[in-house]
Amino acid sequence: RTEDHVRPREVDHDLARAIAEAPVLMDGSGFRTRARVYELSAELLRETDFSRALQKVLEVAVALLKADKGNVLLFEEERKELRLANSIGFPQEFRERYATLPSDSSTACGRAFQGRRRVVVEDIHRDPGFQKLGLENHSFGFSAVQSTPLRGRNGRLFGILSTHYDRPRRPSNEDLGTLDLFMHEAEQVFALLETR
Repeated sequence: RTEDHVRPREVDHDLARAIAEAPVLMDGSGFRTRARVYELSAELLRETDFSRALQKVLEVAVALLKADKGNVLLFEEERKELRLANSIGFPQEFRERYATLPSDSSTACGRAFQGRRRVVVEDIHRDPGFQKLGLENHSFGFSAVQSTPLRGRNGRLFGILSTHYDRPRRPSNEDLGTLDLFMHEAEQVFALLETR
């Protein structure tokens, strides 16, 4: 598999535009947002390559959560580490320095992997886990992050999807809920691609 790293302007513009319109479609019941998520999932179902599917899921997550950057880390079982597979918006220096992380690291992605649940860090400069890492994170221009586990067949955890923000912030519960709907559908696609 080739690694996929893109700048924000290189993402699928039709997909990004469709995602950007999703909050406008929200009504009291959430029906229209769910319908849009299923439409995006159907588009994802047409994908036959696992790496490209991961990239599309990352693009959707960055757009849905109004993030500035994002990445996907895949679990390497033999080495017990998370390997950078896809990214949006990060400089080459970041991608090289954090090409792999121990799966038990104190980063948001490490904690999400260990806990098998989403981790949201509203301000990395005030977070005890990130403080253990030092302040070198300043040079990469993100101050907040959310990390969500990626699951495939039989609920197997195979990686972490993270979105990053230039300033301290927390994604809204509504946006996280929409991401959860999309991730549920995406996991069905990952399960299918794993069997091919």
